[in-house]
Amino acid sequence: MDKAGNQALQSIDFGVDVTSPSIVLLGPPEGSVVTSSSVELTWTAGDSVSGIAYYEVRLDSGPWMRVEPVDSFVLTGVADGSRRVTVRVVDLAGNGAETSLAFRVNTNPLHPEGPAHGALLYALVTAGALGLLVLLHRKGKVDLGKPWSRIKTLFLRRGPKGGKSS
Repeated sequence: MDKAGNQALQSIDFGVDVTSPSIVLLGPPEGSVVTSSSVELTWTAGDSVSGIAYYEVRLDSGPWMRVEPVDSFVLTGVADGSRRVTVRVVDLAGNGAETSLAFRVNTNPLHPEGPAHGALLYALVTAGALGLLVLLHRKGKVDLGKPWSRIKTLFLRRGPKGGKSS
């Protein structure tokens, strides 16, 4: 109120955001095997009150890595073994929520869960077994029978481009 008796009122509306944002990790799937040392994380998150400020990502018990508001992140150089990733979302009011999931990394090309699904290992074992059979057959220790004679004629006694070897 001033000296003349005039009075002015002023009001300010404000809200307080005490609601945590939501987050769901979409990938990699819980318990899955990743066959690369680069692991793509995907998630969906929301905050209906103040909006999302940023995300943080952590592998195992390592340091938090701040990620600007996006819905994916690629971890690189992830070592083989069992891993746990945690993603945290923080809204503009400072409220946070986090979720995590476990997965395994296997980059061994010989392992059945590795990138080649064991094909290289199976090929090596098959080649080794076939080589051993050929060696034993040549030494007269194993008789491979008539089918082997046909295979030997077709594949083992031919030179380059189907010609006879000398």
